[in-house]
Order: sequence, then C-alpha cells, then structure tokens
Amino acid sequence: MRTFILFLVVGSSLAVSAQSESAAKSKSINPPFALSISSEPVFTLGSPVEVRIRITNTSTHEIHGSAMNVDGFAISYTYDVHDQSGNKLEQKPFDQTRPGGGPIFTLKPGESRGDLTRLNEAYDFSPGKYTIQLSKPLSDEPGADVVKSNKITITITP
Repeated sequence: MRTFILFLVVGSSLAVSAQSESAAKSKSINPPFALSISSEPVFTLGSPVEVRIRITNTSTHEIHGSAMNVDGFAISYTYDVHDQSGNKLEQKPFDQTRPGGGPIFTLKPGESRGDLTRLNEAYDFSPGKYTIQLSKPLSDEPGADVVKSNKITITITP
C-alpha cells in the first residue's frame, strides 16, 4: 500500500510538472517590436563587416526605438556570433570611456527604423563562415524576455 501511495504522489507531481512546462512553453508573448538583420553575404578579411538592423513597432502604442553606438558598433543589442564549427565568438572588450551616441526617437505603431552595426569593431574574424543573430530585451529588468532577430550567414574571405 505504501508503494502504491508513493507511486500516486510521484506520478501526480510529474503530471503537474509536465503541465506547468507545457503551459510555460505555450504562453506566447506578443513583443512590442520585431528585429530583423541583413547583410552582404561575403566580406574580405580586414574590411568593415556591416550588418543592417531593422526594428519594427508591432504594438498598438509608441515605443522607444533608439540604439546606442560606439565606434560604429550598436551596443544596444546582444550578439550571438558563431563560426562554421559552431564555436561562439567572444565579443572584444571595448573602452567604456569611449563616447557613444545615436539619435533618440520613438516608433509609432507599424513604423520601422534601420540602423547599421560594424561587427569587426567588436569581433575578431578570420576567413570562414559565421552565423549571426541579434537580440534585444523587452525591458531593462534583469531576466527580461528578449526578442531575437532572424539568423544570417556571412563568409569572410582572405
């Protein structure tokens, strides 16, 4: 009898846990903006590796759409850059005292704005293929959900 009760308790706990995970996965957030990136497919080693960023207001209200740039690198985003072997490239540390800037603006519902970032300012590339994806948090709160861009692939040639 004791084994049967233990089985019921464990089984019930697992069922509740599975339902909670399923509910969390199916909980869809409607982010107030969408991110997309694009780029030329091929760059020569040592040339600027520029990626175009587009942020689009998908909400029904105005949103803050500004991005801070330091030396041509848009620091308002988180970058996920991997080489052709799947290794994540580490972002180079940059001088926090360097002046940064960028226009301050809001986006009305449905409006988009483009920006440009130079990845070579923050990453050391060598010849090969790289996948790139950007993300931006929904708020400044720690642990906030993020909106991810599409992934693109670029090639660096010698």
